[in-house]
Amino acid sequence: MNWDNIKLIWQREMRDQLRDRRTLFVIGVLPLLIYPMMGIAFSRLSQFVRQNTARIAVVGYEQLDSVENLPPLLEDGGFSKKLFEITGLSDRMKVEQIDGSEIALASQKERMRSGKTDVVVYFPPGFADRLKEMQRAMREPGEFESGESLPNPPNPVVYYDIRDQSQLANSRVQILLDRWQSQIVRSNLIAGRIPIEVTRPFRVEEENIATVSGKQAAFWAKLLPFIVFICALTGAFYPAVDLCAGEKERGTLETLLTSPAQRSEIVGGKLLTVITFSIGSAVCNLASMAITGQLIIKQINAMGVVGQEPLAAPSLASIAWLLAALLPMAVLFSAMSLALASLARSTKEGQYYLMPLFLVCMPLMMLPLMPGIELNLPTSLVPISGMVLLMQSAMEGKLGEVALYALPVAIVTFGCCAAAVRWAVDQFNQESVLFRDTENFDLVTWIRYAYRHRPEVPKLPAAAILIALIFMAQFFAQSLSVDLTAADGLIKMVLYSQLFCILAPTLLVAWLAARNWKKTFLLANRVSTIGFLNILIGFALAVAMQPVGTAMIEAIDQIVPLPAALLELMKQLKELEHQMEFSIWTILLLMAVLPAICEELAFRGVVLSGLRSRLNPFWAVVISAIFFGLAHASALQQTISAGILGLLLGFIAIKTQQITACVAFHMGYNGLQLLRTSFAESLKVQPWAGWVFRPSSAPAVELGYTTTMVILGGVTAMALLALLWQVGLSKNRSAETYGLQEDARSLMPSAAPPEQSRP
Repeated sequence: MNWDNIKLIWQREMRDQLRDRRTLFVIGVLPLLIYPMMGIAFSRLSQFVRQNTARIAVVGYEQLDSVENLPPLLEDGGFSKKLFEITGLSDRMKVEQIDGSEIALASQKERMRSGKTDVVVYFPPGFADRLKEMQRAMREPGEFESGESLPNPPNPVVYYDIRDQSQLANSRVQILLDRWQSQIVRSNLIAGRIPIEVTRPFRVEEENIATVSGKQAAFWAKLLPFIVFICALTGAFYPAVDLCAGEKERGTLETLLTSPAQRSEIVGGKLLTVITFSIGSAVCNLASMAITGQLIIKQINAMGVVGQEPLAAPSLASIAWLLAALLPMAVLFSAMSLALASLARSTKEGQYYLMPLFLVCMPLMMLPLMPGIELNLPTSLVPISGMVLLMQSAMEGKLGEVALYALPVAIVTFGCCAAAVRWAVDQFNQESVLFRDTENFDLVTWIRYAYRHRPEVPKLPAAAILIALIFMAQFFAQSLSVDLTAADGLIKMVLYSQLFCILAPTLLVAWLAARNWKKTFLLANRVSTIGFLNILIGFALAVAMQPVGTAMIEAIDQIVPLPAALLELMKQLKELEHQMEFSIWTILLLMAVLPAICEELAFRGVVLSGLRSRLNPFWAVVISAIFFGLAHASALQQTISAGILGLLLGFIAIKTQQITACVAFHMGYNGLQLLRTSFAESLKVQPWAGWVFRPSSAPAVELGYTTTMVILGGVTAMALLALLWQVGLSKNRSAETYGLQEDARSLMPSAAPPEQSRP
């Protein structure tokens, strides 16, 4: 890769973009204008909200004039000013007192429906008599027996509708009525010479020990990363569309592709341009928010609640953390935008691709805003969300968490960046992607053509479709109600999860996307000694990996414990197994044999074959292992352990080129785990159990292995993997030799057939 070429392409693209007035307006000028306009609009609207007056009708209040020593609710044509904590708020509530009757109440309801009144407060007949009865009970307690309760009173009713102004007025009226009720209780207690503290023997005092700066940092940590990363995403997409689809429309992309620069260098130059505009857009938005924010902060502080600290601007350290995280996020968003934009045949079509990108990125950026989501090992491994959570911890001053989880967040973020850049380079290396035809698309014709001209083995789109179908089937299978207490409940659950969710989509995709099922599913053409040896090695490797896998589960459980709901489900399943008295062969068939066949056909068959059609074996194995782990998503612990075993299964598939070895390992590994769990009590009393087993602290592991067995299993597994490597090499050499011999036979002149005598 020549960096001079990348620099030249970057300079060329920057000049073209800077000449485009629309791009400059959207990226640079619009952020500087929109936030001041929003600030002015916010200021005007806040004034309108403060000046808003609630219109309240009070019906039937005149009956309360006969109640002695009653704290007033209405005074001087409005609510009593003693009920308000903020001076001047009583002037924003216009009260109209109306004599109580059913006709008057119906009339006020009609006025409220037409929007002339916001809230109607109705005191029904008999409410004043109820208050008098309570006052008499406090002054003359001897007339009432101990524990006797007064009859249910006719309570006041507050009517409101769905309008926002009506609901806001209702909330204010409810607060005033609660305070008025407290004043009545206080007055009655004083009349009965009872201490006021009787109704409230103690009061809980709250004290937030967080500093003012810490509260300010927590507020900005929730808001700023989301806004800045959204600006970086939008700032990356529109230049990417112009650099790809725009050049196609202008006819300049062909000229660039005929230059001496390599495709990777062209992508590098365009990517640097998109990154520049992405960072520039985020910085411009951040600067404009800083300028406009001063006005908005003043408005918020002016409308603030008594007792709350005024809002202050974010610290310079918070801004520095945001700028540090902006670079990797801009690289990720720019590479994804460039790869998607390369698919577009026109600028209009490219803009349609913005919505799928937003649908993927927005939930990941909004997830950290949800309450209860904190930075830990599982959340740090989520793309985009981990970076947002890391920025929140850094802005809040939790540097210990930042130091602890910075490495996993960096690994995931830069790994996603590398994958996105690789995707963009692959898109530019395909002429069929860059120069697609623009004819009309007919779905039925395309399906017929794709089926008739399907390749020998599945391609990458087929693998992606299968993964999507499996996840969709698993999602819809969750809605199927299976009674686990029934005799066939466990059997139905396993059959649904394996046959419906995995095997059926696998066979459907293989039928539509591949002609040669033997190559797709790595089925051997003939029985051979090497094939049997591979199966034996796969099963032996499963035996050797038992102690290692169990120790791995225990280690993962220390970091990511199993959820309580899953532990309860495992306990119920174990009890069901004992109650229904399943034979061990039935359990092995359901839990070991069936999953091994279905999952290997899917992930080491169609998925791995499709990934290998576009990727090298290493990345094909890694990606298939990731989705294999995600398919076991009942718990994060199971996802991690299944993903690690998926790497091993992919290695076996690549080296042996036969799926039977993978099935043997999968079946043996699951089966041995089930046997150890089912016969745990019997194994504990064996005389040799102390050398092999030990009690386990992990709830998912009833019986662990000793350190000696873990080391012995690890060494044996390494030896078997080395043997598998050699078997794979010898098999490849044999295949190459056989291919050379076939080529040699094809080059040799064929012997003329003997002439047959005619009768």
